[in-house]
Amino acid sequence: MSFGLSTSPTQLIQFPKNPKSLILDQCKTIRDLRQIHGHLIKTRLLHHPAVAEPMLESAALLLPVPAIDYAFSIFAHLENPDSSAYNVMIRAFTKAQNPESSIFLFRKMIENSVHPDEFTFPSILKACSQVGALREGEQVHAQILKLVDGFGRRGFVENAMVHLYATCGRLELAHQLFDRRSERSVIAWNSMICGYARHGYWTEVVELFGEILGMGVGFNQVTLINVLMACGRLGDLELGEWIYEYALVNGLMKDVSLVTSLIDMYAKCGKVDAARGLFDQLCTRDVIAWSAMINGYMQSSRFKEALALFLDMQNANVEPNEVTMVTVLSSCAALGALETGRWAHSYIKKKNLKLSINLGTTLLDFYAKCGCVNSAIEVFNDMPSRNVWSWTALIQGLANSGRGDTALEFYHSMLQEKAIKLKPVRPNLLRIYM
Repeated sequence: MSFGLSTSPTQLIQFPKNPKSLILDQCKTIRDLRQIHGHLIKTRLLHHPAVAEPMLESAALLLPVPAIDYAFSIFAHLENPDSSAYNVMIRAFTKAQNPESSIFLFRKMIENSVHPDEFTFPSILKACSQVGALREGEQVHAQILKLVDGFGRRGFVENAMVHLYATCGRLELAHQLFDRRSERSVIAWNSMICGYARHGYWTEVVELFGEILGMGVGFNQVTLINVLMACGRLGDLELGEWIYEYALVNGLMKDVSLVTSLIDMYAKCGKVDAARGLFDQLCTRDVIAWSAMINGYMQSSRFKEALALFLDMQNANVEPNEVTMVTVLSSCAALGALETGRWAHSYIKKKNLKLSINLGTTLLDFYAKCGCVNSAIEVFNDMPSRNVWSWTALIQGLANSGRGDTALEFYHSMLQEKAIKLKPVRPNLLRIYM
């Protein structure tokens, strides 16, 4: 029998009883998988767990271009998928930034009385972290605690729980779990530092980094990037420069994300020229690096240089994102650069950038400050959602343009529509019946 795999044709006298190594090692394309898949269906070997798991793993995780839909079609036709099959699919959906599907599969796993194992929990907890599903994560945590074989005391499970609570803002609980650990890995330290950074607790980020240094614990670029964010917000130039020296000595300056964080730190600490020096040394500049430098000029009130660098960005064929456009429009508003701002508005429309609250408010504020209040009203009406800052920018712009009556009308409309609303409670995505 011949099974010609596309990368290295393989002649098989007899199809192996357990084709795991064949599937994992030699299936490099979806065509290879389909060829073996057909044989497995005919022989009903596909329903054997030792065969089903590598098929799913190859399709969903190992192919150069993962075929998750194809993997799920295989999974859906398995008669009684075991925990390993569920684990592969949960991990694949989580890795593909589709946490809702991971949570759905975990719910089906519980409903079908398939017991999770130590490999299930890190992926499902990570999925809960991605979507901010705190309630579902708490239910998973409760189930971990009920198990008698100590899954909850295994390092990668504990790290996932710390990451969940830190990401969802339950920092006190995350720290309690973190403190209970006898051994704290770099991943655990980073989970805590990233959690504090995510929620703007910059002082705590620096304090945790101080603990790392005092204890001689290892750290990596992820740690340093988050600490640099804190340095920028706190104006802690001394620590930021220490990290710069450390990166130089340890050969980390090839990491674009780290250098971009250094640029942002220097810019926020008022050292814009030092930031520009690092920016000019970058061999590869992504949109984040360009935006950080342009924003640095804007924050230092060097608006002409911000717009000039934005022009260089256009010439370099790097597409700006929302952050870039907010910075450019703010610089246009400060300079009264009406034509450049109008071009930026046209670009937003051309690229179908969503008028988020931040971008929409900045755009209408630009028009209002340039005296184009009718354009500001049009932008306001086009915004899918608004907050109190959106209303305030428009009302203030109308008042400054001598249209006090219209400003009062919008003020009363704001009160009637209850512009300031409490954030709605998100529905429970997952119900686990213990």
